[in-house]
Amino acid sequence: ILIGSRENVVYRITPRENDPVNSCWMPDSHRLNFHYIADDRRLKAPEIEGCETALIYRPAQHVSGDFYDFIDMGRGRVGVSIGDVAGHGIEAGILMGMTKKVIHIRASELMDPVAAMKQVNSDVYKELDRQTFVTAFLGMYDPATKLLTYARAGHNPPILFNKNRTPMTSKFEAGGLMLGMSLDSIFNRAMQGQTVQLQVLLDIPH
Repeated sequence: ILIGSRENVVYRITPRENDPVNSCWMPDSHRLNFHYIADDRRLKAPEIEGCETALIYRPAQHVSGDFYDFIDMGRGRVGVSIGDVAGHGIEAGILMGMTKKVIHIRASELMDPVAAMKQVNSDVYKELDRQTFVTAFLGMYDPATKLLTYARAGHNPPILFNKNRTPMTSKFEAGGLMLGMSLDSIFNRAMQGQTVQLQVLLDIPH
């Protein structure tokens, strides 16, 4: 499953007057908070029975609004979230940190991708200005059943690849509106989830 990825987000921001490529300025009052939300060097994929994971992330700028996360969703299930905040730079990076944390909390609380996305929209709606939005995908994988349940809030559809199926690729297209753009009544009506039966790669002949 190609669902998205992540490497190091910028974890050190040092003003350099003569180096616009490798510098990124922010007020001193904001710097400590940004270090807290942006330093993800320790975030690694968890070990999932029967699965192999690989991550790559290439931001457009040093400070990115893209994110990914792994979440314990109870009973051995693993959650995966990916998302993208509209815009680039420091403001997008700060909003990324907030949204990522809210998704993590709601997913671990509710243990259901659709319910979590609905609550996340309610949480972030009041914080955004209707010109800023977040797209996100939240999947919950159960290694025992090989079932992936997901919800998608306006994010690019992840791709499922299986060379034994025709066609070999399919998209996870069930979803809804972007986070933070619509009131709960509108967002909740549009949000849809889907459960997909996956196959163990070791069972697929090479």
